[in-house]
Amino acid sequence: MSDLMPGWDTSRIASFAPDGAAVKAARRLALPEKWASLGSDRTTAWGTFQGSGRKPYQVMLDLRTVDADRFTYRCTCPSRKQPCKHVLALLLIAAEQPETLSVKEEPVSFVAAWLEKQVQTATQEPKAKRTPSTKQQEKSVAARMEKIAAGLGELEPWLLDVVRHGLGDARLKAIPFWTARAARLVDAQAPGLATRLRTLPIGAHHRANHHAWANRMLASLGQLYLIVHAFRQYDSLPAPLQADLRTALGWPTRQEELAGAPAVTDRWLVLGRREELAEERLRQQRLWLLGLETGRFALILEFAFGNAAFDTTLQPGETVEAGLVFYPSSAPLRAFAVGAGFKPARTEPNRTVGAGFKPAQATSVRNALQAYARALAANPWLIQVPFLLGPVWPQRVGDGWLVQDEAGEALPLLAPYYYQGWPLLALSGGQPLTLFGEWNGAALLPLTALADGRWVDLTKLEAH
Repeated sequence: MSDLMPGWDTSRIASFAPDGAAVKAARRLALPEKWASLGSDRTTAWGTFQGSGRKPYQVMLDLRTVDADRFTYRCTCPSRKQPCKHVLALLLIAAEQPETLSVKEEPVSFVAAWLEKQVQTATQEPKAKRTPSTKQQEKSVAARMEKIAAGLGELEPWLLDVVRHGLGDARLKAIPFWTARAARLVDAQAPGLATRLRTLPIGAHHRANHHAWANRMLASLGQLYLIVHAFRQYDSLPAPLQADLRTALGWPTRQEELAGAPAVTDRWLVLGRREELAEERLRQQRLWLLGLETGRFALILEFAFGNAAFDTTLQPGETVEAGLVFYPSSAPLRAFAVGAGFKPARTEPNRTVGAGFKPAQATSVRNALQAYARALAANPWLIQVPFLLGPVWPQRVGDGWLVQDEAGEALPLLAPYYYQGWPLLALSGGQPLTLFGEWNGAALLPLTALADGRWVDLTKLEAH
């Protein structure tokens, strides 16, 4: 084991990878002879790697952070995956072959500049925010409402035209048809609707999934039409439903607006995480938690632009102590941590079940669907909700997969993630699993599975 990174091995490094492909790519690059230079001053490690760009990529690690079950890093490559394969490869080299890093008394110039910038950022006093007056806020809200109303006024006849021509219309399979209308909604300050439009043509060209695509398309068009009509009655809606409508439009609620709101304090089990592209160059990470005492689900949303890295300190199966404030909603899920944020309830780096979790906290397919129906009745614009199912067994049906509970009721797995059925089957070994995932109203996207007392992150498994 490396004295540069005590306690870090291959499995621990792999747990921070964005997916299984990144681990495989990093393993191929974790050969010192493939690097132009490698070095360390015992507190940092660095390397230069000649990739496809004109200039070698500069890769650097702050080894002073590895004891906290995390690491601070930077790479100049353009990869959207964070940490990228170069960072993971350098971690592997530092952990497994530290003798190949040339020892320096001081870091090289590009590492020193990075460290100095980190210090400046940490010590820089935040700029005082000027709070707009009540009159200014009201004027801003009124202006946005007017823009949104105009945008929805154009959207309604467009939606009716789409339905009038039918789902067989060839235009529906053309991405520009949707992105052009989405751009108009961005101009109307309704980016949430723009994101929904941009996802609609996904799957339109797959014959095997055409029926599922048509059903999803019709449901999504209905949701959009409902948003148009709900906005016209905005002032008469209950406050929680107004908040849900603003969320659907992409009108964010700032944390400062919830100052003084009561927090739900609990020991929270990290159930799973999911990263995806929200908009062009803007990535979103969803971190799902379960309150071990309250039984409440919570969703922590984080956003990163470009190559900025997400905080991946919390891994599935770990528990944290925190007070969470839930955003206003008819079916509250999204929350943020108050005070000191998340305090680890345990620090060992394994992935055993968090103390206090009982498999009985998982539920059947029927109970999960009933909870979803209640949530959808409260907030008709939900996109995904958490399902913690168990005991369930993976089953292969035709070309796809589903999970079935003791009562024989089943849910389909979400394409193109149906390949996860094979790893689920291998994990179960014919025995029941506890499975966590996101339900979108039609199919389940599995994120983690509990097998043999360990939470397995399914998002890091590759298709075969």
